Amino acid sequence: MNLFLYGSLMDPDIVEAVTGLRPQMFPGRVVGWLRVTYPSVPYPLLVRMHLSPQSHSVTGLVWRDVSAEALKRMDRFEGKRYAREVVYTEDDVECQMYVEKECLTEEWDFKKFQAIDKKFMFEGG
Repeated sequence: MNLFLYGSLMDPDIVEAVTGLRPQMFPGRVVGWLRVTYPSVPYPLLVRMHLSPQSHSVTGLVWRDVSAEALKRMDRFEGKRYAREVVYTEDDVECQMYVEKECLTEEWDFKKFQAIDKKFMFEGG
């Protein structure tokens, strides 16, 4: 199994601290995603670009043939907030990458916004 790494895990020192390994990695790019700054934290978040996927891509590193033990350590490092999703690099390498679960499963819902979240728009004002 291959992992596509796009944020802080592109740093070999961090991968080594998490897994105890310093694997060889190769450049890669996935299309249809945008890497954005996540408020108040030093690592990025990926956002799937539904409307114009071909005009957005993320460069990163591909770690090939990740062992089950290394994957277990990576999963623990990423925590319950992230899930692995299958993606393909531009050169058609199948990988999994960590994506925040809410970004995978929850599309913005206007009715939910009006019923639940709208009131927060008026707080403090």
